Amino acid sequence: MALTKRALRASLKVLIGDDSPVVTTAAGLTDGTTFVTSQFDGAERGYLHGLWAMIESGEHDGKYRPIDVAEDSEGSPRTFHLAGTALAGVAGIISGINISVHHIRPDQYTRAINEAIQLAYPHVYLAAMDSSLLVVANQVQYTLPAGYTPRLIRSIWMEGEGSYDEIPTYLIHNVRYSPDETKLWINAVPGLRQDLLTATRKIYIFTEKYLTLLAADTAYGALVNDSTAVVELTTGTQEEELLLLYAKARLFSIISGEPQRANGTALAQQAAIYLQEAQAAASHLKQRPVDRPGYQ
Repeated sequence: MALTKRALRASLKVLIGDDSPVVTTAAGLTDGTTFVTSQFDGAERGYLHGLWAMIESGEHDGKYRPIDVAEDSEGSPRTFHLAGTALAGVAGIISGINISVHHIRPDQYTRAINEAIQLAYPHVYLAAMDSSLLVVANQVQYTLPAGYTPRLIRSIWMEGEGSYDEIPTYLIHNVRYSPDETKLWINAVPGLRQDLLTATRKIYIFTEKYLTLLAADTAYGALVNDSTAVVELTTGTQEEELLLLYAKARLFSIISGEPQRANGTALAQQAAIYLQEAQAAASHLKQRPVDRPGYQ
């Protein structure tokens, strides 16, 4: 089961203690510049000032804005103003909308998760197989499929015959790649009958890489595919836990450089500690891809 960007962000928020779910209890202004809730009754006007409101349902799902101040310090429910541009749409933030209040700008979570995906490789990885290439008689040079590079290829096999038709049967040992890493040469297949090299049969390329990166949030104030973009992980696994540990380290490192944070040095030091924890956890998972079952 793949995990969405929103699900990973939610887990990361809990991990770092940045989790404040809010449900609106009345409709705000129609231009989307306010939201109304009873969850902060009695709080000072500036209680949420400078935090981020991430809308997670309704017409404006996936959009976020900085929170300004409440209209007043008394009464119930409370009306909170949002800074930034108005939310274009048919209506504003109506009653019953889920909002997540963040101390950290929501798109920074996406950046941290993407950087964690790359850091966690090869311990957390995505295996893939391509069988688009076919043996051509007397041909030793083949163009690699798009996205397949020598450093990610773990093994190359040739299709069998008879009852092994459509099955990777013969491991190809002697393979060379072009300097630009776009082509491969099959010079010889030790132990194989030479007639196998002239038959039209599939070439199977097994590779692995880091997980699919989430869509970058290029437009300020809106997350891209927040509830649909997925990472190939199953919840509750060691791999998910490790990815979140790396994301935690990267998130603290990212926000440590923000000019508005007076404790940047302390955050950077904490990020270094979290990175060491992630690296220690990674040592308990399987190591290089060549050591995993199914790779030669």
